[in-house]
Amino acid sequence: MRITAINGSPKEKGSVSGLIIEQMERILGEKARTHQAMRLVEGDTAYETMKGILDTDVLLIAFPLYVDSLPAPLIELLTRLEGAARGIDAAPRVFAIANCGLYESEHPALALDMVERFAQRAGYTWGCGLGIGRGGMLASIGNNWSKGPAGSVYAALRDMAAAMREGRSGQNIFASPKFPRLLYIAVANFGWRILAKKNGVRGKLKRRPYAETREATK
Repeated sequence: MRITAINGSPKEKGSVSGLIIEQMERILGEKARTHQAMRLVEGDTAYETMKGILDTDVLLIAFPLYVDSLPAPLIELLTRLEGAARGIDAAPRVFAIANCGLYESEHPALALDMVERFAQRAGYTWGCGLGIGRGGMLASIGNNWSKGPAGSVYAALRDMAAAMREGRSGQNIFASPKFPRLLYIAVANFGWRILAKKNGVRGKLKRRPYAETREATK
């Protein structure tokens, strides 16, 4: 089975999307030809490159959720792939995995629908999508996701891998690492403060610019 993966994260290294692709490779026991959406958009998007991406049995698209949608470089790449599909005799089955930092795993549902729409417009078969909540946790769990907090995510990836092997489609799946809600929110807020301090943003996390603007115009 030929597998092509697109990493839709704008991060060059260390992205959760990259970890998800690597985990899927371990489950399948096969290596995917992986492309970084950002690099393709900024660099080589020639016909031969697009042909190479689309000449596959499975097209796996992994990305982080950006405001209920896809990152801009990934949207641009899918637009170009849709155009290239009209001149290429290929029919991959498309699968998508979206991770988000929000607690609930259902938040990426709309973004998964967008990727399904891309598959339909390009004339490809839609496999299924996987929405993952609390995605940032996956970066700290290590390589073994089969047990512990990431067990439910591993099971969902395994179900998707089975659909890939068997050449079938299915319903979208939603899963998250196990972690108490209140503790997750506390840890996430602490992490935001650390990042703010690291990037020189002080005393602004609690500001409400929209409310302040309204007060100033009264």
